[in-house]
Amino acid sequence: MKLCELIKRGRRTIDISKTQLAEKVGCTARAIEYWESGERKISLENADKVFKALDITVCIGKRKNKVLKVRDIEMFDNKELTRVMSMVVNESVKIQKEINECDSELERESLERDLMTVNAIGSKISKVINK
Repeated sequence: MKLCELIKRGRRTIDISKTQLAEKVGCTARAIEYWESGERKISLENADKVFKALDITVCIGKRKNKVLKVRDIEMFDNKELTRVMSMVVNESVKIQKEINECDSELERESLERDLMTVNAIGSKISKVINK
């Protein structure tokens, strides 16, 4: 599901207007309209405020459960994507270090799969940034 659809569905679920959501978030109703329609990209900071106001948790990635997902990264601007890319690079370095220090073959294989996933995410973000 795209972020714009999630925002619209979340707002309708709790039955509030765009103006009411905008007041909770600290933006204009027009901004909510842009984000819901997908006409404008939403920053991570504003997405966080919107989803908190809607009481929605959006998971971009989880390291503990070995699940990493990136959806709708096209919705974010290059500044935000660059910041996320920096986190992806740091995570990649961290996993590589864990692989180098790992004694268990089974754990090493799991970490290598995690590293491949993180690198794939980085590649996808890089492609969006370079469009």
